[in-house]
Amino acid sequence: MVESAPGAHFAMLEFCCLLLASSALCWQGGEASWSPNIPSFQRGGSASGNELNELGIVCDLKRIEDRFDCHPEKGATQESCIARGCCWNSSRSGGGENAAVPVCFFPKFYYGYHVDFITLHDSGAQIKLSRRIPSGIDADVQHVDVNVIYYDRYIARVTISDARQERFVPPLPEIPTKNFTGTTNYPLKVSTNGILRIRRIGEHNETLLNVDLSRLVFTEYFLQLTTLMPTDVVY
Repeated sequence: MVESAPGAHFAMLEFCCLLLASSALCWQGGEASWSPNIPSFQRGGSASGNELNELGIVCDLKRIEDRFDCHPEKGATQESCIARGCCWNSSRSGGGENAAVPVCFFPKFYYGYHVDFITLHDSGAQIKLSRRIPSGIDADVQHVDVNVIYYDRYIARVTISDARQERFVPPLPEIPTKNFTGTTNYPLKVSTNGILRIRRIGEHNETLLNVDLSRLVFTEYFLQLTTLMPTDVVY
């Protein structure tokens, strides 16, 4: 459960796991909308510290909380980080000495996965992704399907799966299959640059899910999905 508090700022939540199956997430919270196209990120060159390099890689992020880990496995170096098209900054200034602040992080405009198609329908949305920049971890899944299913008035189910190969799905927790086509309490917004947002209508209109799908890491043995939470108070 994520509870919003007055004046609370966004916290970062990162899901990292060894991947033996496709992933399914359920969020409690419809409308759907598109955002303007944003050009694809071009990989190459170096990017270190808070700067804009000659190829346009933007590493100057406003907040420490905006640093999402581009090198989640151990042994990150500046060379291996830059080879992934990411930013390197060994300074943990602002995050505290013991804070888990990534030294290798995604630049401001990064498109590891590109949105190929977005299909909106009465019971949710389907987003098709294709890999553009190698993650550098192991063999990337090149084509990914992201499905948002209106489960009922208050719950949306988000699934992420390999579009070309059927994979093992854990039998637990067992989630019954169903679709909901009535009025939901959570507007859905999907943009062509990979931003997926689900927010709850209510007194505070909290954003429950705020995911940049372009930064998804989906490989043969590893899955990473990062999201911004509406509060840093988690129960």
